[in-house]
Amino acid sequence: IECLDADDEDNRFSVDDKVFATLDPLTRRVQVADQTALVTDTVGFVSKLPAQVVAAFRATLEEVSNAAVIVHVVDASAPRHIIRARCQVVDEELDALGCRGTPKLVFYNKLDAMHDSASLREKAAVSKHVAVGSAASGDLGDLREQLAGILADALLDVRVTLPYDDASYGGVRDEILNRGRVFSEAHGDAATDL
Repeated sequence: IECLDADDEDNRFSVDDKVFATLDPLTRRVQVADQTALVTDTVGFVSKLPAQVVAAFRATLEEVSNAAVIVHVVDASAPRHIIRARCQVVDEELDALGCRGTPKLVFYNKLDAMHDSASLREKAAVSKHVAVGSAASGDLGDLREQLAGILADALLDVRVTLPYDDASYGGVRDEILNRGRVFSEAHGDAATDL
């Protein structure tokens, strides 16, 4: 999240390279292209854990079931067999959380620590669901662009009529203006059409 929110100096947070540094998800509002998105960073996945710890992870990961897109950050510097095993654990947990149909973007991080990153770069060049880069060096590659594209695909065009006599008119209108992209707004005798 911090790399996506690089312009927000006031909201820096500490990142510890430790297992279980936190079980609390962190959500930030970030700008992705011309869209504002809520990005939630959950805990990492670890396999072969005791049942009680898995239950704690699953409770934390329930945030994922509300996502418009899942960004799976993969440590590209790990050996390939480890990457495959870790990705399998993530996919199994996401399926268990009911996220099978949620668009997923795989971000291979730490490319700068790899000896040969050409194959991953080639894979990213032909897939709109794979991005590569290095968060530590600020090289997010095409992560922002890929994420913006997936989020744009998830947007729905809707028409809304808000009657003036509805007690929630102002709050609902403000929420639509804050969260959506309004293409037209017409004020009639009894309602506003968005």
